[in-house]
Amino acid sequence: MNQESFLQLLRSALLAIQEPACYEAAPKFQVELLAQLRARLGNVPIWPGATAVEEDYLQGAAAHGCKDRPDLIIHNPFDRGLFEHRGEGDYVVIELKRRVGKQAAESAYAKLDRICTLLDYAMGLLINVDSDQVFFSKSRSAAGGRLHGFAVELRDGRVHLLEGHPYQSRR
Repeated sequence: MNQESFLQLLRSALLAIQEPACYEAAPKFQVELLAQLRARLGNVPIWPGATAVEEDYLQGAAAHGCKDRPDLIIHNPFDRGLFEHRGEGDYVVIELKRRVGKQAAESAYAKLDRICTLLDYAMGLLINVDSDQVFFSKSRSAAGGRLHGFAVELRDGRVHLLEGHPYQSRR
């Protein structure tokens, strides 16, 4: 997976969400982000095959010991002709929270960590909507560098975006 190419595409999608109503509730933001990602992923070959962006869906997750469900996933639907096992086409899980605080962010990162580790997703993202806070953790993560945090808010008619890696070492 070309992680940086996807992150550039994600930044573009986030910056395009300029409707104030989207920042009033995470579900509204989710619908718009879903549309923005689908439009962009159809034009840029970041991953091989037919990449899908879907809501709140992890088929067979319970069989892997994972009861967590993210808000969005980006994957290639499993095709026995293309993949040897189900985890091969799993790229990104996204958790959206609105104005999340430090404790809730820690919980969301722990959830993303479990999903990425158990189901072998290449990247887990926490997007803090209507906030200027990207929270970081000092705890260890099995998913480590696969986790990323974003904060996005609409201020004075402009979208402001912050990002970081929640488990990076900070001095």
